Amino acid sequence: MIKGNFRTHKSNASRIRRTYKTYFAFNFSFLTRDKRYNLDKNNNSIDKNVQAKLLEKIEKLSIEEISVVLGWAKEQGLEQLPDNVVSLSINPFFQALDA
Repeated sequence: MIKGNFRTHKSNASRIRRTYKTYFAFNFSFLTRDKRYNLDKNNNSIDKNVQAKLLEKIEKLSIEEISVVLGWAKEQGLEQLPDNVVSLSINPFFQALDA
């Protein structure tokens, strides 16, 4: 018979919390019919190899948990920039939609 040093306490069960996995989500609502900016397969302004590589990267980033992706080198995952070097602004068109 094997004996172990494991003890089960009811208090241990109450310490276990449910964890949620978080993934990157990509928003393509900005895509347009303007051939200068869209990713249409008939668009000649973007190289087919670049288009395929971009879609592969999006797939890779979206199937892994954020915590995993943040552990990758920036060449594989993404580069994290400090808040003080990033300047974000919302296009007034989208601000008007929110109101």
